[in-house]
Amino acid sequence: MIVDGKPRQTITPESFAKVARLQITGQREGSAAAIDVGRAFGSGLQVVELTAGGTRVKAAPPARGARAVIHLTRRARFKFAWIDATGEPIDGSKQRDVSELVLATGSQVATRP
Repeated sequence: MIVDGKPRQTITPESFAKVARLQITGQREGSAAAIDVGRAFGSGLQVVELTAGGTRVKAAPPARGARAVIHLTRRARFKFAWIDATGEPIDGSKQRDVSELVLATGSQVATRP
């Protein structure tokens, strides 16, 4: 994870459970453990970009009140999604094979180091 242009924390499939404090719905298996990005890594942080499947993607909440989450697939790969207030992923917001999140505080523009 990159915050305001600086590497901050690495989450691995092995360390995921220590940070995952949320259950999201709408998964093949029913629900899945997830990391609520806005709460787990510091208040006021916003996801601005991510790398999914080797491609950089801009990230903006698709709806008011949407929350960014990361969860693991059955194959221990990271997946990103925006969820609604009920914990359901918002259609069209999922990204597979996520290897990096770029977060920013306030009006900071996060860039790669």
